[in-house]
Amino acid sequence: MKWVVLAIIAILLPYTAITLLYRKESRPFEPYSDMKRQANVHRLLKAGFNRYLVTADRPTEGLTPIPAARRAVMQAAPGGVPQALADALIEVPHLPSTVRQLAAPVSVRAGEALVVFLVAGLPDHKEALGETYLYVRDSELILLVGFDPLPGKLESRARDLALRASVATEHLKPGRYRLTVVGLRESQVGTVTVVP
Repeated sequence: MKWVVLAIIAILLPYTAITLLYRKESRPFEPYSDMKRQANVHRLLKAGFNRYLVTADRPTEGLTPIPAARRAVMQAAPGGVPQALADALIEVPHLPSTVRQLAAPVSVRAGEALVVFLVAGLPDHKEALGETYLYVRDSELILLVGFDPLPGKLESRARDLALRASVATEHLKPGRYRLTVVGLRESQVGTVTVVP
């Protein structure tokens, strides 16, 4: 019996040392998700879209710290992802049912962050804020605020979430852009200008 224990120790010690010494520190290759991600990028580029990850969080200082004089005029629009983008996406993220009370500045300097405040209406209490992406094509900006299902029996506290999305503008050329923040039933649309 002691020979079995010694053999296990003799195998485990070198295996552990080699594994710790030569372990790959980066993310492992996941064939399904990596190939889906590459196909998604290829289809977006073919349709003329560029995709950028957006920082989104829940603000603590209130919903609209943008002064009324600097706030862009936003209006409600029919919900749903625009057809050109929907055709290019392999998988559409879980979106809010409605987007209301959208506030964005009328203009922003190139290189500064475009900060957008919104209220997202969720269909139930079982979703939490996920990844948010900005899709850019010509003079069109489409913001998709994604939500992930909460695991198990967890529930969010509210169905209406006040959110702040911060969009980097260094990849945007100066000019006027049509900004659309997408909800499934109701979206918000307005015009934002990037100045040099």
